[in-house]
Amino acid sequence: MESGIEELKLLQTVTLLLTANSVVQGDTLAKALVLCFRLHFTKNSTTNNTASATVRQLVAAVFERVQAEDAALGDVKTDNLNLEELKAGSRHPPKSLQPCAADAFLLFQDLVQMVNADQPLWLIGLTEMTRTLGLELLESILASFPEAFLRHPEFRFLLKERVCPLVIKLFSPNARQAPDRPFFPISMRLVRVVSVLIHRFYATLVTECEIFLSLVVKFLDHEKPNWQRTLALEVLHRMCTQPELLRSFCESYDMKDHSTKIFQDMVNALGAYVQALFVNAPCHHHHYYHPVGGGGPGMGPGAGAAPSVPAGGAGGGGSTASLAQPPQAAFLYRGVWMPLLPHVASPGVPKATYMEMLDRVEPPTIADGYGVSLGYLCLLDIVSSITTVVERDEKEAAARGTEGAADTLNGRLHRQLVSSSWCGLLAALSLLLDASTEEAATEEILKTMQRFA
Repeated sequence: MESGIEELKLLQTVTLLLTANSVVQGDTLAKALVLCFRLHFTKNSTTNNTASATVRQLVAAVFERVQAEDAALGDVKTDNLNLEELKAGSRHPPKSLQPCAADAFLLFQDLVQMVNADQPLWLIGLTEMTRTLGLELLESILASFPEAFLRHPEFRFLLKERVCPLVIKLFSPNARQAPDRPFFPISMRLVRVVSVLIHRFYATLVTECEIFLSLVVKFLDHEKPNWQRTLALEVLHRMCTQPELLRSFCESYDMKDHSTKIFQDMVNALGAYVQALFVNAPCHHHHYYHPVGGGGPGMGPGAGAAPSVPAGGAGGGGSTASLAQPPQAAFLYRGVWMPLLPHVASPGVPKATYMEMLDRVEPPTIADGYGVSLGYLCLLDIVSSITTVVERDEKEAAARGTEGAADTLNGRLHRQLVSSSWCGLLAALSLLLDASTEEAATEEILKTMQRFA
C-alpha cells in the first residue's frame, strides 16, 4: 500500500460510518478511532495529513452526539455520581452516563492520559500521540463543547481532577520536555488551553484559575523569552476586553482577605512590562533616536518619524522623499523609539497573532513594536472594562430604583477595582503619554486617563 490509496479509502469509510449515524458505539467506536490515530503517524505525508483532519472531525463528531443526546433527553436526571469510581479510572464509563456521553467521557479521559504520557484505558492499541496534537484536541473540545462539561458532573470531574493538574504540571518550569518536543509549540498550546478554561469555565474552576492567572502573569517577567511574554500579552488582552471577567477576578481574589490579588498583579505586571520595554531596551532590539540639539528624553524634533537613513543617502533627493512621508505613530522615550502598530488589534477587539501559529516549531521573531502596541491596548481596555462595570451597575440600580442599596453592594467592588489598578495604570499610561509622538495616540491616552479619574 505504498501509494496510500487503500488508507485514504479506509479513512473515508470510517468517517462515513461514524458521522452518518450513532450506530457505532462503545469498543467498536474506540477501535475505529485508534485506526485513524495510527494512520496519522504513518510516513506517507498524504495519509498523515488526511488522517489528521479525520481525527479532528471524528473527535468533534463524538461530542456532537452528546449534544444531540442531551437535547433528546432534556432535563432527565441520571443516576447519582460515584466519585470513587471516577477517581480510580477505568476503561468502563460511569453508569450514570448515557451511551453517547459515555463514549465521549472515555475518549476525553484517554486524550488527557496520552498528553500526560500515560497509557490509554479505552483506546486500546494506541501507542503514540504527540503532545501537541493532544493539546490541540483538548482545546478544541473545551472550546466547542463546553455544555457537556457544564451539564454532566462526570465531565466536570475530569476537568478539575485531570485537565487542570495536567496543565499546571506542563506549565511548571521544572517540567521536563521530551527531546523531540519543542518548547514553543507546547507553551503556545498550553496558553490556548488556559485561555479557554478561564473564559469558558471560570465559575467552575475559580481556585484553578487563580493558579493559571498567576502562571500567565509570570510569563511577563523580563527574564522570560520575548515570544513567551508575547503569548502572555495576547491571552491577557483577551481578558482585558471582558468587563464581567475582570469583575469576577476582583470579586473572587482581590476582595478576599487571604487570596492572591490577581487583578492587581495582572495590571501591575502589564504596567511593569511596558515600562521595562523602554528602560531595559537592549541595543540590538530597538532603534535609538538622538534629537537634534541634544534634547532630553521624550519628544524631540522629528520624533514622529522612524529613525532611518534616507533612501538617497546624503543627497537632497533622499531627504525630500523622507520628509514627504507621513510620520509613523510611535513612542519615543529616553532615546528608545518603538512603532505603534495599527494592525496588532483595536481597543476592545482582541486579535491573536502568535497564539495562532500552530504550524511553527521554532519560536517566532517578534515584530518591533508588537509588545508595546499590545501592552498599550491592554491598558486602554482595562480602563474601559472598569468603566463599563461601574456604569452598568449604576444604570441597573437606577432602573430598579435602588441606588442606595447598589452603592452598598457594589461600592466596595468599584473601590477595589480602582485600588487594584490605579498604580500600575498610572505609571504606564504616564510614561506612554510622555513618549507618544502621534496626536491620535496622545488623545486616546488622555481620554483614558480622564475616564479613569
